[in-house]
Amino acid sequence: MKSIVFILTLLLIGVYANVFSQTNMQMVSVSLPEVAMLDVEGSDVTLEFGRPTNAGAPIVTPTNNAKWLNYTSAVAAGSTRSVAVSISQTIPGLDIKLQPVAALGGNGTLGTPALPVTLSTNPQTIISGIGGGYTGNGTGNGHQLLFSAVPNNYADITASVHTLSVIYTISDDGAFPSEIVPVTVNNVPNSVTIPTITEAGNDYGMPTPNGNPIILNYTFDNDMLSSPGADLFESGSIKVKMQYDPTTTWDPSLHLYAQRNGGSASLAAASYSGGFPYVEIPGATSVPFFDLIWNDQSTEPGTTVTYSDIPVSIQLSGVSVLIPAATYSAQILFVAEK
Repeated sequence: MKSIVFILTLLLIGVYANVFSQTNMQMVSVSLPEVAMLDVEGSDVTLEFGRPTNAGAPIVTPTNNAKWLNYTSAVAAGSTRSVAVSISQTIPGLDIKLQPVAALGGNGTLGTPALPVTLSTNPQTIISGIGGGYTGNGTGNGHQLLFSAVPNNYADITASVHTLSVIYTISDDGAFPSEIVPVTVNNVPNSVTIPTITEAGNDYGMPTPNGNPIILNYTFDNDMLSSPGADLFESGSIKVKMQYDPTTTWDPSLHLYAQRNGGSASLAAASYSGGFPYVEIPGATSVPFFDLIWNDQSTEPGTTVTYSDIPVSIQLSGVSVLIPAATYSAQILFVAEK
C-alpha cells in the first residue's frame, strides 16, 4: 500500500506542475530575394600596337589585363546565371579578343569562364553557371579579363585611334539590385533589417534589430506562487527557456538570437534577472533565457503577479547570398516552467 501511495503522489505532482507551464509562441519569417549585381573594376583598357623591330615583321599584338569582373548573385534553388559581353562597334581589319580567367576570392557557386571569344556587337557568354555567390569587390577579386587586339586583315588596318564601349550583361534581363530585406516577427515587419548590398562582389552585412521587439507576458496566481508541493517559486525564481521549431523551409545556416530589454511587474516582490546580451536560440533543445524572480515567500491568499511588457529583440545571423532566394520561417517558443 505504501508503494501505491508513493507512486500516486509522484504522478499527481507531475500533472500539477505541468499545468503551470506557460508558453509564448513567436513566428519569425524572412524572405531573401533574388539579387544580381555586376561591376567591372580597374583602369581603362588601352590596346596600342607596337612597331615591329625589323622590316617585314608583323606589328606587335597588344594585350591588357587591367579589368576585373565582380558580381553578387542570389538565385532560387536550382537556378544559375551567366554573363555575356558585346562591343559597341567593330574595327576594320582587327579582332578584339577577350579571355576571362577563373575567379579569385569570394565564396559560393562562382561561374566558369569561357574559352577566348572574339568580341562583336552580338552578346556572347563569357561566364556561365553562376549560382548563389559573390566574388569579392575591387581589383584582385573575381574574374580577371585579358583583352587583346589581333589583325584579321592587314589591308583594312589604318593608323588611327578607335574608342569603343564594352557592354557586360548578367542574365535574367539585367540586374536585380539589392534591397532592404525586412524580417517579420509575429506579423510585425522590420523587427530585424537586413541591409542592402551596395557594391557588386559583396555579401550581405550583419542584420540589425530596429526597435520593434516582441512582447512577452506571464501571469501567476496564488496557487502557482505558494501551493504546498507545487510552488513554482519555492526557489525564488522560475526560468524562461527558449528554442525554435523550424519549418520545412528553414535553412540551418540562419541563426536566431534573443535579448531581453526590460520588463514590468505588478508587485514589488517581482523582478527579472538575465536575458542579455544576445543569447542564441537553439533548434534542438531549449536553453535558459532569463529568470522571473519572486522575493516574497509569505504570499497572501488571492495574490496574482504579472510579469508584463517584456520586450525581446530578435537578431539574425548567417544571412548570405549563398542561401537560395526563398521565404524562411521558424516558430520561437518561450516557455516559463519549473
